[in-house]
Amino acid sequence: MPCGKDDDTILEPAPTIIGFSPSTGIVGTQVTITGENFGSTPDKNIVKFGTITAIVSSASNTKLIATVPQGTITDRINVTTNNMTAISPIAFMIMKDPPEEEPLVIELDNTALTLYP
Repeated sequence: MPCGKDDDTILEPAPTIIGFSPSTGIVGTQVTITGENFGSTPDKNIVKFGTITAIVSSASNTKLIATVPQGTITDRINVTTNNMTAISPIAFMIMKDPPEEEPLVIELDNTALTLYP
């Protein structure tokens, strides 16, 4: 009996995000996202940190590796595959670049120094 639906239509399952690691990082950090029903190649997945699109460098059905893009703020990770979106259960925490440390300078006072041969 016809049901008004094309019987040849195969519905892809929606992606789900189980977790990601690391949970904090700076721009440029590579984040491994684990879950289910991802696209098996990088170009079949759109990963966003909040609203900023990341570059996906590696993909499988259960794991994606994406680089934290410039402009990212602390927010959840979104993965879109087959026009369906999964949202991470917790936010990725963006850290500011570590400050550059001042070099340690040591000065010797030669009037208070005694050298022995």
